Amino acid sequence: MRYLETYRVSMGINKKTAAVAFLVALSSVSAVADMRPASLWDFITVMRSSLADIRVATLNRAPLKFHLTSQNEYINFYRAEDVAFTAAGRATDIELRLSRDPQEKTLLWISHWQGPCLTLNDVKQHYPVLTITDTPRGHSENEVTSYTTPAGASGEAVTFSFTVKAPDCLSDVIISREE
Repeated sequence: MRYLETYRVSMGINKKTAAVAFLVALSSVSAVADMRPASLWDFITVMRSSLADIRVATLNRAPLKFHLTSQNEYINFYRAEDVAFTAAGRATDIELRLSRDPQEKTLLWISHWQGPCLTLNDVKQHYPVLTITDTPRGHSENEVTSYTTPAGASGEAVTFSFTVKAPDCLSDVIISREE
C-alpha cells in the first residue's frame, strides 16, 4: 500500500515537472523566434564578427545554420535561410564559401538585400570609409558598382553593391577575407 502512495506522489511530481518543462520549452521557442536582428546593420555586425575566424570545422558556431550545397577540391559552398529584420527588410539568397584547407582563411559571404531602398548615403552613415572596388563595364544592367570597407582585424571586409538597373538602391552585401 505504501508503494502505491509513493507511486502516486511520484507520478504527480513527474506530471508537474513535465508541465513546467513544456512551458519553459514553449517560452524558449518564442524567445528564439523574437531574436531576429533589428536591422541590416546589426546583422552585418554580427555576421562580420562571427565570420572573422570561421573555418569549416567551426561553422557550427555561426549565428546562422548553413547547409552544404556543393564543394570542389578547394571550396565548400553553403546556403542559409533568409533572415527577416524586425525594423524592415530581409537578407535573402545567403551564401557562404569556405576553404576546405584548415590552414587557409579564404571566406566569401554573400547576401541579397530585399526591402526599402538603402542608398549609398545610408551605407555611409554606418560605414563612412569606403573605397570603390568594382564598376560596371557596360555589358549588363546586373553589373554593379561596389564600395568596400577597410579590412577588419582578421582581414574581413564588407562590400556594398549597387546594380546598374537600380543604381541608387543597395543590392548585395558581401563579407570577404583572403590570406
